[in-house]
Amino acid sequence: MAEIKSTMELALEKTKNLTLSEEEKKALQASEWTGKVRGLVQKYLDDAIGITQLKSALSEDKKAIERLRDILEMELLDNIQPDSDDINEKIFQIFRDILERNPESLVQAVRNVQQDLERERQKHFDHLKEELQNRGIHGSAVLPNLSKSDLWTTQLNDLSTAFHQSIKEFSKRRSL
Repeated sequence: MAEIKSTMELALEKTKNLTLSEEEKKALQASEWTGKVRGLVQKYLDDAIGITQLKSALSEDKKAIERLRDILEMELLDNIQPDSDDINEKIFQIFRDILERNPESLVQAVRNVQQDLERERQKHFDHLKEELQNRGIHGSAVLPNLSKSDLWTTQLNDLSTAFHQSIKEFSKRRSL
C-alpha cells in the first residue's frame, strides 16, 4: 500500500539536492543585514534603544562591519525628514558617533532644503488665505488648514521625494 506524504515531506524531498549559489547567499545575507540595520535604526529613532546600544548591536559582527556601515548610511539618508529636526538630529548623531563622520555639509544641505520647504509652505498658506478672503471668509481667527489642501499634500509629497533624491545625490558627490 502507498504511503501518504505530507506537503512538507514532498517539498523537502524535491529540494534536498538544491543549494544556494554564492551570489544568492550574498544577496540573502545583504537582505538580512539591511533588515537588521533598518530595525535597529527605527528602534533608535523611536527611543526604544540608545546610541550605545545601537553601536554595540552594529559592531557584533566584525566581518560584516564595513558592509553594515554602508547599509547604515543608506538607511540614515532614507530616514532624514525635511520637517523633523528631532529625527534629523538623531541621524546626525549616528553619523558623528557611530560612522565617525562629520555631517556638517549634510546638515547644511538639509537646512537649505528646509528653508526652501518653509518658503513654499508660506507661499501656499498665503494663497489659501487669499482664496478664503475672496470667498468672504476672513478675520483674525481664520487660518487655512494646509493638511486639508490636496494641492499642498501633493506638492509636499513631490518636495519630499525631491528632498530625498537631492540628499542621496549630495552624499554621492561628497563623502559627507
